[in-house]
Amino acid sequence: MLDGLSQREWAEAKKELQEERSNARDFTSDRNQTLNNAVMQVEEMGKELANALKAVSVAESRASVAEVLFQVYFTFLNNLDHEYMNQFHTASRWCASPASFSVYSVRLLGCIP
Repeated sequence: MLDGLSQREWAEAKKELQEERSNARDFTSDRNQTLNNAVMQVEEMGKELANALKAVSVAESRASVAEVLFQVYFTFLNNLDHEYMNQFHTASRWCASPASFSVYSVRLLGCIP
């Protein structure tokens, strides 16, 4: 007997201790694997986020260019419309007295086809 324990009790205690150590190693291994998986997922999500931010940045840049182009085209068309209206108004006045202009100049101004 070892301090009040029989050989059989000592063997059982030793076996239980070995099982608990094995369980602890398994739990530690599982925990480490879970932690590694979580780190890899976070890194992957970080890459996806970086790609998404890059895509957003590109989209914002393209939207800014589109806004500028829209303003340029709008201004151009607005000016073109004003010029056309001014020419039309002027042509209407000129067409009212065609004696002062040739048919060619009246045709250029859009009074006749």
